[in-house]
Amino acid sequence: MKDLILLLVQLVGVVSFLGGIFALMNRLFGFSIGTKGNALPADFRAAAMLFGIAAVCGLIFYLLGRKR
Repeated sequence: MKDLILLLVQLVGVVSFLGGIFALMNRLFGFSIGTKGNALPADFRAAAMLFGIAAVCGLIFYLLGRKR
């Protein structure tokens, strides 16, 4: 059960990190990255929020995944 939770936390972290990178690319280069008319926000605050979520998920994954 712990492994499943760690997998889900890790997936959320990776997706949030990629979302932050793509949001920065939208803002800095004027891209419109998205799917079927829905683009990621081209905003620094949205990118910072996504990077923050990725950092929190990484911290949770590190603390719960280490061996004692």
